[in-house]
Amino acid sequence: MSGRIFISYRRDDERGIVGRLLSALQSSFTPEQLFADADPVQPGDDVVRGLNSKIGQSSALVAIIGPKWLSVSDTRRTTRLDNAADVVRVAVEAAFRKRLRVVPVLIGGAEMPSAEQLPLTLRPLATLAPVRIQNDSFQADVEALVKSLKGSVGQRTLPRLFWPAIAIGVALIAVGASLFVWQGLRNPFVPSTVAERAPATSPSTASPQLQAQPKVGVDIIQDNSKTTDRIDQPGLQAPVAPRVVLYDEDPSDPQGKQYAGQVAWRTEQIAGTNGQPSDLAIRADVDVPDRKLKMTFRFRRNNDPSLPASHTVDFTFVLAPGFDGGGIDNVPGILMKTNEHARGTPLAGLAVKVTDDFFMAGLSNVNGDRARNMQLLKERSWFDIPLVYANKRRAIIAMEKGAAGERAFNDAFAAWGQ
Repeated sequence: MSGRIFISYRRDDERGIVGRLLSALQSSFTPEQLFADADPVQPGDDVVRGLNSKIGQSSALVAIIGPKWLSVSDTRRTTRLDNAADVVRVAVEAAFRKRLRVVPVLIGGAEMPSAEQLPLTLRPLATLAPVRIQNDSFQADVEALVKSLKGSVGQRTLPRLFWPAIAIGVALIAVGASLFVWQGLRNPFVPSTVAERAPATSPSTASPQLQAQPKVGVDIIQDNSKTTDRIDQPGLQAPVAPRVVLYDEDPSDPQGKQYAGQVAWRTEQIAGTNGQPSDLAIRADVDVPDRKLKMTFRFRRNNDPSLPASHTVDFTFVLAPGFDGGGIDNVPGILMKTNEHARGTPLAGLAVKVTDDFFMAGLSNVNGDRARNMQLLKERSWFDIPLVYANKRRAIIAMEKGAAGERAFNDAFAAWGQ
């Protein structure tokens, strides 16, 4: 059987328009092509298992979002979405886990929830383009939705899900390995000496001396040395502004290319999830003008008990139209280093693709990994963010904390009691 369409909605949210929408969909698809979470269950049935079974037979999920979708609460006045057993949450999580296409449908004047309003496992929803159903254009809106869904039946097109990958990654880390896996490729650019890496400029004037690794394979990096040689040790001159360098692999130039950029560090308050209060997060806005690439990096502690991670990191990319790399395909991990020219040491954790321009990472919550990660984050002054473009070329964003970044991390760790 070709995949079905699962319809998820809250029964007490805009019942009138939900009923009209369900009737319209039922007239456009056969009964074998639709599932609704209102389908009858027998006494004693496992509702969650039943939902997962239906999602497993589906190729798309329609998430109908009304004005009460976020705020509706149970008899204990707990927001339903914060309950891991909430049927709406279970259905959407299962759809992401099985890589189904998820289509948000806004009704009753509802707006798309922001990532900060959602549990971590539902945050990919915030980046999806919605369909809006309005009373004065109901028929046309439904026709547009049906047309979109017709092409989805039998297909599974959503990108990789954050939660299962993080769980698997943390499980691997727990056996004691500190791995940096770049999908079959070694770290792309490692200079043989500090002097060989020239200051970053635009590619037209740069003469970088980057040396690619000689082998293709999996790079396993282990570093048990004490991380004390920071760039801001006595006797070293810290730069006035944090620096950013983008190192691009170039098949026409074995030395690669370098692009200079800038980064702005700050802290910001973010809304809490799962009934938690708002919390402090660290934000870095990166701009590499000559490459027309921007990245927003957000680092926060994890307060979601369902996610086995100590901290989470979001990466959001903005690329110019026609970007010659074709987009960002992978962010293999996060590395910390003492200075721009040093080899980085990976943080224990895993980063995964959520959408074409949005990636998330979870840092291991295993005691030894957590302690090591905190040591690296506090003592090292540069980040390496490795990238794989859609055309499979590799790159690294080297990003300095500088005084502003050091202050942001110090303030956040103090606020978190870490």
